[in-house]
Amino acid sequence: MPNMSNSTSACDKISELPSNVMEDILKRLPQKEAMRTSILSTKWRYKWLTVPQLVFEYPCRYKLETSERGKLVIAVYQALLLHRGPLVKFSFSVSDLESCSDINHWLHFLSANDIEDFTLRIWTGKCYKLPGHLYSFQQLRHLNLYNCAFKPPSSFKGFDSLISLEFRKVLFAAERFGIFISNCPLLERMTLEGCPHFYCLRISAPNLKYLSFSGTFDSINLKNAPLLKAVSISMNGMPENARYFKDRKVSNLIEIVSSVPAVENLSVEQQFFKANTKTNAVMEPALEYMRVQDFSDCSLNRLREVKMQLISGVQPELEFMKFLLAESTMLEKMEILPTKEKSINGGFQILRELIRFRRASAKAEIIYLEPDLDGFPF
Repeated sequence: MPNMSNSTSACDKISELPSNVMEDILKRLPQKEAMRTSILSTKWRYKWLTVPQLVFEYPCRYKLETSERGKLVIAVYQALLLHRGPLVKFSFSVSDLESCSDINHWLHFLSANDIEDFTLRIWTGKCYKLPGHLYSFQQLRHLNLYNCAFKPPSSFKGFDSLISLEFRKVLFAAERFGIFISNCPLLERMTLEGCPHFYCLRISAPNLKYLSFSGTFDSINLKNAPLLKAVSISMNGMPENARYFKDRKVSNLIEIVSSVPAVENLSVEQQFFKANTKTNAVMEPALEYMRVQDFSDCSLNRLREVKMQLISGVQPELEFMKFLLAESTMLEKMEILPTKEKSINGGFQILRELIRFRRASAKAEIIYLEPDLDGFPF
């Protein structure tokens, strides 16, 4: 038989933990498990109600039964109603719970608190239109949204304290979004994935240090991002019409890179330059633009690492990599990962072209990566 005295002693030790340690333990537990700690002892009873965060997160592959969904919605209401003390973080991410009116009520409750960290991921169903309550979170520091419509009212002035922003499959108007970003002066990190196609996104973020974009757009204009150190861009295609290259107000990839003098890490992937034999003629203006431009005043003296992924070997890609090698005086390595198709049919042809290009940095290595294999420096 188990020794009851030993069991009681262990329980007493748990109960005697300092309050800050108990709170730290509760923060690390899933919300469901945190609520269950009330059975441990009288000191643990309802302790979870004072933890300054409510996190309801389930793995994206976890499927809830219909009855479980109802219980979860009720549990969120109970947690919000019973919570005592400051509440600074709220996260809700459930794989198969669709947009519902209950979320509007939750945000209404939350608007009475000084929320600093807010995450809402609606994995299935239609895009959830965020209610006006969200835009009243004036203490917000971290915002993470999935499958939502971000349409702030015209009176909205931005989030003064926002540090990080993650939008995935979020609907927004590019012009309004640019204004919103300019009104977030402390923003350091921004991730945009799967957002709607737009003509031009203008970003003015003087404190921005990290930018990741995955989607489709014609151009990004980084008109004020002097501290930007890491840029990751993944797109389906490059503008194919010559007019995009004639309008100097609209940025292309070279302009993006040359407009951020502090950039140290650059990643370009997912066939930014679309390879299509039918579009060779319309790609020629892009090539001509790259060849004739004078980039002598371009400052890339901090760029150290470049990753070019899913490369297909078309001429605009080679011209862009040639530009980077020629202008990056501190470059240490450029990693090249071709598409599997190109790797099988002439991948080393890309490498032969690259090693011929002039390198401004004597330390620069070109590392050719075979898909699913390790790379070799050249």
